[in-house]
Amino acid sequence: MGTPDSQVYALFSGKDRPHGDELTVFRVRLVGPDLDASGAVESLSGDHGFAEPFVDRGDGVLTTEAVRLVTWLRQLSSASKPWNGQRSWRSLADELRMQASCSSLGHVALVVSLQHRAWEPPWKASVSLRFALGDLNNVADDLDAWFAH
Repeated sequence: MGTPDSQVYALFSGKDRPHGDELTVFRVRLVGPDLDASGAVESLSGDHGFAEPFVDRGDGVLTTEAVRLVTWLRQLSSASKPWNGQRSWRSLADELRMQASCSSLGHVALVVSLQHRAWEPPWKASVSLRFALGDLNNVADDLDAWFAH
């Protein structure tokens, strides 16, 4: 994912189900000026993770909403107008995070962050991608097709 003329992108590859169940492991590579980082990401059934901000369950306890990454991107893309604040999605074990903010003109800044898995030495890398609000649906379509194969 990235813009065609950009030297900054996030590349998804190497999808596998190592145990033959719904646990999915795939690789994400972040590339930008002076940056080339990659890491493994764990998810359920392809791209299931958690959307934030936190929501109240009704009993005063805040929780996150389980949602596919492609669904989250489509929800952002279908917004009828720019929104305030940040919206986030994270993978099952929090190795991959996406934070989206939207300008008043409908330009989305999508920060894609990758970090170490719990048993690895600490590290973190991020790239910032820019899209028109409606273009996130195309990104979601591409990812959905990739996760389906």
